[in-house]
Amino acid sequence: MKTSLSFLHFLVLTLFPLKSSSSATTEAEALVQWKNTLSPSSSLNSWSLSSPRNLCRWTGIRGNTSGSVSQIDLSDASLSGTIENLDFNSFSRLVFLDLSNNLLEGSIPPEIGNLMEIQYISLYNNNLAGEIPYQIGNFRKVEHLDFGSNYLEIPDCFLDLSLNHLTGTLPQSLFDNLVKLEHLNLTANSFEGPLSANLTKLSKLKDLRLADNFFTSYILDSISLISDLRILELFNNSFQGDIPASLGQLNSLENLDLRMNSLNLTIPPEIGQMHFQAPSHRRGNLQNLQALDLSTNHFSGEIPPTVGNLTNLSILQLYSNNLTGTIPPVIGDLRSLEVLDLNTNQLSGQLPESVSNLVSLKSLSVFTNNLSGILPRQLGRNSPSLANVSFSNNRFSGELPPGLCSGFALNQFTVNNNSFSGPLPDCFKDCKNLNRVRLEGNRFSRNILDAFGVHPNLEFLSVGRNQFTGQLTPKYWERRIRGYQNKWYRRSVNDILFPCAGI
Repeated sequence: MKTSLSFLHFLVLTLFPLKSSSSATTEAEALVQWKNTLSPSSSLNSWSLSSPRNLCRWTGIRGNTSGSVSQIDLSDASLSGTIENLDFNSFSRLVFLDLSNNLLEGSIPPEIGNLMEIQYISLYNNNLAGEIPYQIGNFRKVEHLDFGSNYLEIPDCFLDLSLNHLTGTLPQSLFDNLVKLEHLNLTANSFEGPLSANLTKLSKLKDLRLADNFFTSYILDSISLISDLRILELFNNSFQGDIPASLGQLNSLENLDLRMNSLNLTIPPEIGQMHFQAPSHRRGNLQNLQALDLSTNHFSGEIPPTVGNLTNLSILQLYSNNLTGTIPPVIGDLRSLEVLDLNTNQLSGQLPESVSNLVSLKSLSVFTNNLSGILPRQLGRNSPSLANVSFSNNRFSGELPPGLCSGFALNQFTVNNNSFSGPLPDCFKDCKNLNRVRLEGNRFSRNILDAFGVHPNLEFLSVGRNQFTGQLTPKYWERRIRGYQNKWYRRSVNDILFPCAGI
């Protein structure tokens, strides 16, 4: 039975092969070579290597201003044979290909994906068979694609329709006809409405990406029935309500990204709960989860201590919510954690001592909360890759930990608007990668000339409203910052806001 796939935008894992150069001679040779594999047709009588300079006058051939073939229109040309012998690599400037309403058979060769400039392609109403090659995902400029009325099959595993302009609700045929699908990517379209409960018919899915659309209503509780899911991306939609506790059943899940929605209520403790028993009696603890992003929602309540059981987690982002309470000390058990971002919430209390145990930590961001007290003395000493630190806009006090920058990897360091005091750590002057530093609005003291070393990448420094002594002169910075520009907003050391080169 012939398939109906008109105006199909079927994109899958995209490859980027090298573009091949073409000339009138190579294009003419490729066309004649293909002609010789077809059954004789009077439509192609003008195709002859005796007149390659007249290539653009051959039947069905049109060229661009540089003489390259830009259009091949052989619809209704009584062609019989295959397109497997057509050297698509020779037509790097082709924008239009119409072979519809012929008797072509065989398969569509994967080399068709090398038509990187194609905008219109129709193979409609032939006898083509086999799977549509996933290399057509290279058609980034296509506006019309019609493979309908053939005997073609959609590949079982992959369907990537991302970065298009598809609208409306998800079609029922998606759930009825693609039950073997393992990877579905509909990111960056304009789909809308609630998710259909029939989504669970795609029970073999391992990768489900529906991000950056206009989906509404609630996240389906039944998604947990797609038990092999490894990636679930629903970010930047308009989902509301809570996170279904049943997501704790997804034992294979590695990436859960629900940021930029309107989710509210609390973060369910079932995320990470070690002994959660679902109704199906399957244990659900998300022990394979590597990335959890619930940022930019409306979650309230406390961070559940069960997140400390997600021992494979490398990214935990809960920023821009309404979370309250303290940071649970069990976060220090996440020895694989590289990114901890809790900024812009209403968290209170101290930064737990256990955060000093995060040996893989690269980024620690807790700015704009109600945190207070003294930072853990060992913070940074066990985290040699720590590059981004932001404690701004809290109520921290005391001296900065002496080993905070002991790995010398610091790049962004912002602690402004707290009550820190004392000198900067000695290791600070050896951080060659420093790019942005904000110290203003504290009670740092001692001679500021002792705090800095040579920082060739420093672009922004703000040290105002402190108790530093000494004077940072232009001559001082000329020796320490590559490309230094003499731009000073204020000369007093405790009021200085200093943008360096590039700012």
